[in-house]
Amino acid sequence: METGTAEEVFNSPSHPYTQGLLNCIPIPGKTKRGAHLGSIAGIVPSLVGEMLGCHFASRCSYAGPDCQTGKIEMRRARQAGHEYRCVLPPEVCAKNRKRASAA
Repeated sequence: METGTAEEVFNSPSHPYTQGLLNCIPIPGKTKRGAHLGSIAGIVPSLVGEMLGCHFASRCSYAGPDCQTGKIEMRRARQAGHEYRCVLPPEVCAKNRKRASAA
């Protein structure tokens, strides 16, 4: 779903799946012991058979019709070498990242 250096991916995740995964990580000093950790809603798709479109589309709150079918190409994020596979442009992913981290 996303490639880049660890610093790029952890500090500026572009794909909604990466954003969701990072929101599940407890934050030292902020996450209270025994508190519920974040999760990604939905069911992981079957790995049997051909998959069309984005493999995260059925669980993505930003998914649209273009996410459901066809091949989704890698897109360049803000820095060279940081890419993600999504139909959303980088500026939309940045807005989604800010909205998700505020939740």
